[in-house]
Amino acid sequence: MSDEEFRDLDAKVHREVMGLYCERGFVGSQPDWVGYCEYGMHGIPHYSTRIDSAWKVVEKLQKDGCSVKLSNKIMDWCWWCYVLRPEESHPTVSQAPTAAEAICLAALLVDDREREAGPPQPQSK
Repeated sequence: MSDEEFRDLDAKVHREVMGLYCERGFVGSQPDWVGYCEYGMHGIPHYSTRIDSAWKVVEKLQKDGCSVKLSNKIMDWCWWCYVLRPEESHPTVSQAPTAAEAICLAALLVDDREREAGPPQPQSK
């Protein structure tokens, strides 16, 4: 992936997984994805390339009730990320060259599955 493709992935994670707003803008004189907070405009985290930022995604998934497991023991050339939602019996799985990228891809897959499932249906009596 190119640097721009990683930043586009970061923006998608920021919006769809973290639930935060971002838009194209500038950080200094460089074009980038930016978000806003009480301190003003800032570049969004590098979720897909920095493990400290990707770990914020793991914490968000765990806060939402998911269990998350990372592994690189199956194949030395890639990382695997397993995310299990509480109401499911099989995890969502992704693989990527780095742990940070694998976390982001799995989180987006979980988010896609939640959208496809729709809101929880009321239990009939």
